Amino acid sequence: MWVIKLGGSLAANPELSLWCEMLAGPFSRSLVVVPGGGPFADVVRSAQETHGFDDSAAHAMAIAGMEQYGRMLHGLVPALKPVLSRDDFAVAAKEGRTALWMPVVMTEESDDLPRNWETTSDSLAAWLAGQLKASRLVLIKSADPPALTEGKEGASGLALSRLQEAGLIDRAFGAFACEGGFDVFCIGPSGRQRLAAALGGDGDPGVLIDTTGRSA
Repeated sequence: MWVIKLGGSLAANPELSLWCEMLAGPFSRSLVVVPGGGPFADVVRSAQETHGFDDSAAHAMAIAGMEQYGRMLHGLVPALKPVLSRDDFAVAAKEGRTALWMPVVMTEESDDLPRNWETTSDSLAAWLAGQLKASRLVLIKSADPPALTEGKEGASGLALSRLQEAGLIDRAFGAFACEGGFDVFCIGPSGRQRLAAALGGDGDPGVLIDTTGRSA
C-alpha cells in the first residue's frame, strides 16, 4: 500500500483534476489519498486570529477542513472512494478503488495525536501510513522540492530538515515518519508523470527523503 498526501495548496492548481484522475486509475497496489487542508484550513486560521479560540478547537476544525477538501476531490473525480474507518480501507482495496481518507472519525478516536498547528496534514498522513503499515508515503506539494546535491542522492536522500526549513513539511513530521517503517518521497507540480510511471512500476515516485536527520 502507498499513501499519497495531496497538498491543500494544490487547490488552486488548474491541473488538480488531472492529479485526481491519475490517482484514481487502476494500479497493482492499493492507494490511499490523504487530502490537505488548503483554503479550508486557512479559514480556520483566520477565524482563530479573529476570535482567539484555543488550538484544540482549531485543530479539530482544520481536520474537518481536510475532509471538506476531500469532498471537493471526490466531487472532481467520483472514482475516488471516501473512507472513514479502518474497515473501509479493506473495502476500497477489495473493490480495486483508490481510498480517499476522510480523517475526522479516526483522528477523533486517536489519543496519540497532538492537537496543535505543528501537526498538519503532512504529519497526519505519516501517522496514517504507520497505522496502515504502508510501504511508501508520497507528499505532493505545490512547489518542487529543493534539488539534491549532484551525486549525493544515494540511499539517504534529501534531509528532512531542508524541507522543513523551506516550509514544505511541518516540524512534527519526523516524530511520525522516523519509526513508521515506510519510505517517504516528495514531489512537486512538475512530477505528475514521474509519479504515474512509478505507480506503474517504473522508478521512484519523487525525491527520497531522509527522515533520520542526516544531511543530503
